[in-house]
Amino acid sequence: MEEINDNLASLKKAVDAMTNERKKANNIEDAKQKALAYCNKVKSHFDDIRYHADKLERLVDDKMWELPKYREMLFIK
Repeated sequence: MEEINDNLASLKKAVDAMTNERKKANNIEDAKQKALAYCNKVKSHFDDIRYHADKLERLVDDKMWELPKYREMLFIK
């Protein structure tokens, strides 16, 4: 349970950081500068978010995880 809580806290922290950077980027008028902000500031949080989400998918029992897991979506036809 502690590992789940730790990953949830880390996931929320990473999502909040990404959201804050996205808000800043959305206020940039110049399209090129906005794209660079998304590339350099927003996107940099994706790996951390993905890491903790993947960990949670493995830790939480399938019966309690109502959404399809990433590994399951890979093989949906």
